[in-house]
Amino acid sequence: CMLLICAPDLIPGQLRYSIHEEMEEGAFVGNLAQDLGLTVRQLSARKLRLSSDDGGRYMKVGSDNGVLSIRERIDREGICRHTEMCTIHFKTTLENPSEVYRGEVEILDVNDNPPNFGDGSIALLISEAIAPGVRFRLESAEDPDVGINTVTAYTISSNEHFSLKTRKTEDGIMVAELLLEKSLDREVQTSHQLLLTATDGGIPQRSATAQVIITVLDINDNPPVFDHDIYRGSLSENAPQGAIVMKVNANDMDDGMNAELTYTFSDVALRRARHLFSLDPDSGEIRVEGPLDFEEATSYSLDIQAMDNGSPPITGHANVLIKITDVNDNAPEIKLTSASIKIAENAPPGTFITFIDIIDRDSGENGQVRCEL
Repeated sequence: CMLLICAPDLIPGQLRYSIHEEMEEGAFVGNLAQDLGLTVRQLSARKLRLSSDDGGRYMKVGSDNGVLSIRERIDREGICRHTEMCTIHFKTTLENPSEVYRGEVEILDVNDNPPNFGDGSIALLISEAIAPGVRFRLESAEDPDVGINTVTAYTISSNEHFSLKTRKTEDGIMVAELLLEKSLDREVQTSHQLLLTATDGGIPQRSATAQVIITVLDINDNPPVFDHDIYRGSLSENAPQGAIVMKVNANDMDDGMNAELTYTFSDVALRRARHLFSLDPDSGEIRVEGPLDFEEATSYSLDIQAMDNGSPPITGHANVLIKITDVNDNAPEIKLTSASIKIAENAPPGTFITFIDIIDRDSGENGQVRCEL
C-alpha cells in the first residue's frame, strides 16, 4: 500500500511579496530563508529550491543565503496585459522533512508607456448649421499601463468655438468630447485645427498629442439617436464565429438620404475589440468575429456610431458593453514536485512518494479541482 498526497492539502503557509516591474536582474524580492524560519546552516541540509513554473522563470533563490531575486527583467504589460492586479505565483520545496510553500509576487506597474493616438490625427466634419451645445466624441489615446499610470486627463488648445469635456466610462476609460460653444460659419473659416493632449498620472508624467482637423460643411442638422446610450449583453467565451451578440438601432428625424444610416465601429473603439467583433453596416447586428477567451478579458467595451447619408454626414454614438462568461475549457494540469522518484522495494506503507500539484486556469467553480487516487 502506498500513500499519494495532493500538495494543496499540505501547504503550511502563503508567502507574499511585491516588486515593481522592469527591475534589474538580481534585484532583491524577499528573504525566503528568513520568512521560512531557516538558518544558513539549514539551507544546505534542507535543499531549499524554487519550482520551474512561472515563478522559476522570472525569479531565483540563492542556495547560500535563501534570498529570492529577479532572474530576468519583468514586463508587467507582457505578462498581465490590462488587468489591474498582476501576480506571479511560485512554489518552494524543502527536504528532510519534505515541505512545500506557495507564494506570490505582485508586480506593481511603473509608468513606462506613454499614451498613444495611433496616427496622431483626428478628422471631424461639422456642419455650420449645428447649434452650440452639440458634443463630438474624440478618439481616445491608448495606454497599456494601468491605474494612475494610464490616461487620466485630456486638454485642448485654446479657441473661441470649442471647449473640451471629459468623463470616465463604466469600464474606467477616460474619454474626451469636443463641445461646440460658438456657431461655425463656413464663409468666414472653412476649417479649424486644434491640438488635443492626453496625459497620464504617473511619475514621471507622460503625454501624447493629436491634431484635431475640423472641416466646416453645410446642411443636415439632426444627428442619429440610438435607442440606448449604453447597450449591455453577455456572451459565452466559446461562442462560435458568426454568433449574434445583439442588434443596435438608431433613428434620424431627418428625411430621405439624411435619415439613411450606416453603422460602424467608431475610432474610439479599442483596436483589439474591433478584431473580435463585426458590425453589419445596414442592420446594426453585432457578431462574433474572432476567438474569445475569458482568461484574457472578462468584458469588452465597443463604441459604435450611426452615420447618416446627409451632406455633410452627422454621426450618433452609443456604447456596447459585452460581458464574457467563463466555460470549463481548460483541463487541469498535473505537475510533480519531488526530489527523487526512487523508493525502496521494502518501503513501509505510508512512505511519502511525491507531491502532485493540480492547476486549472479556469475561474470560479470551473477552476476548482478534486484529487482522487
